[in-house]
Amino acid sequence: MKIINLWVLCTMLSSAVLTAQTSLPAKSDFKLSKEVVKKGDEVTLIFTMKLSNTWKVYSNIQNYDMGPLPASFSFEPHPSYELLGRVMPVGSKKEYEPVFEVDVNYFGKRAEFRQRIQVCSDTLLVKGTFQYQLCNALDGRCTYITEEFEFNTATKN
Repeated sequence: MKIINLWVLCTMLSSAVLTAQTSLPAKSDFKLSKEVVKKGDEVTLIFTMKLSNTWKVYSNIQNYDMGPLPASFSFEPHPSYELLGRVMPVGSKKEYEPVFEVDVNYFGKRAEFRQRIQVCSDTLLVKGTFQYQLCNALDGRCTYITEEFEFNTATKN
């Protein structure tokens, strides 16, 4: 009986450890600023992230040569849209990073980035990748993540 109880306990602990290792400390969401868009509209692509309590992500706009890896966005060219300006962070904070000895722009708990575009056709298709570095403020662990995004909508004239 003790062996069976020990086996059940070990199985439960193993599955809890595996579940903890596969969950990411950030959850991303990508959406358009308008539900319905048409050719000629200016719309905003909104990239948001919810971060676990002790984690932070670095902004795409930094003022250093050597430091944590900033977030980056790559957009696949497509005739259905034109980028207007660059991706802008919304609500980032600034702090001194003693490891790199530089000031960094970062987000904690929630991150938001916005990219304005001009819709150039009746069907909008925006694809690309979003890369970012997440670091844990408590133990210094960091991970680099690449996510694909897609905004695909039929537009009305």
